[in-house]
Amino acid sequence: MRSLLILSFTTLLLLSACKQEESFPLAQTNDWKQIIDTAVAMHEPGMILYLRKGNQKWEYLRGMAIYEKAEAHTRKNPIQLGRLSEQFTAMALLKLVEEGKVDLNQKLAPYFPHWPLAKEISFADLAFHKSRLKEYTEFERASGEPWFDLYAYTQLEVIRYLLQSQQSTEEKYAASNYILLQELIERLSGQKFHRYLEQSIYQELMLQSCFNQHYLGQALPKHALGYAPNSQALRAHYFRNGFQIDSTLKWIQHPDEVVLLGSSDVYCSFKDFVKFEEQLFKNLRDPNSQYQAWFNQNKQPMCFSESEFKGQTLWDMKSMGSNHSHYVALLPEADLVLVILSNRSDEAIAKIGSTIMETALKY
Repeated sequence: MRSLLILSFTTLLLLSACKQEESFPLAQTNDWKQIIDTAVAMHEPGMILYLRKGNQKWEYLRGMAIYEKAEAHTRKNPIQLGRLSEQFTAMALLKLVEEGKVDLNQKLAPYFPHWPLAKEISFADLAFHKSRLKEYTEFERASGEPWFDLYAYTQLEVIRYLLQSQQSTEEKYAASNYILLQELIERLSGQKFHRYLEQSIYQELMLQSCFNQHYLGQALPKHALGYAPNSQALRAHYFRNGFQIDSTLKWIQHPDEVVLLGSSDVYCSFKDFVKFEEQLFKNLRDPNSQYQAWFNQNKQPMCFSESEFKGQTLWDMKSMGSNHSHYVALLPEADLVLVILSNRSDEAIAKIGSTIMETALKY
């Protein structure tokens, strides 16, 4: 039986073959290049952009992927996705729904019987960040270690903290939701989280470059994870000459330590992430998809925020960290997909995306 969530790769090829790709006007793409070039010139290393509106496509790669070797970005080099990793966790959860192993309305009580809040919080609450769980960064160890040393926390420590904490007064984004979902996905699937992602998503979509850093077992030599401006306090701890280098991070070298698996640990090439995002977009528009049903019922997509952009529905998602800034935007009515991945910290990433989308809507 055909999966409602993931079409076969052959089907995707047939669908894409039916469409003749077109280009945006050269004068407009030159303007967009200038926007990206200016942003990257302010502080390297680089930025990658993918834009599709209907049959029109545009890609632009600028800057460095590996700083110490001055190697340019390519469509194949691995990129840390940060919070965008939650999209893979959400798809894994819906695969389990499709397999009949869980209902998103189900409460968490059977899985955490001694946790009072488990009677109130459902799988959907976690997936849509409506649980009011506190963020893991509020967790302080008895040893007095600072919160940004979060990579020293074991998975068990984080889960124990979440199960002892009280709810906050408002619904807001918290990576804690997806850390807990990772634990639940492991219980429901009977597999390690990264193994289930490999089998249910990476292999089915033929995403050959996707992997979970926590289980890589070794550092990526001299690979620049990202850039941090001199003013950021974290630089003194994890950065060399402003660039975060894998070999300096102790969490990569200690496989028993947590790396926020459900929330931020997926690495993927630009090429494969675009393929994944286009598949997600197809799922959103498929009336038979579990995705569309839950998007409509909850008034916003899993992981994404919903708002209005130039009179149209906008689903977008931003991941900001000391070593990256990513932005994904979906405009279903305009059949528009925008992906911007940057291995540097830049608060203006969403503004750049909005500027490009606004002009793209004219064509």
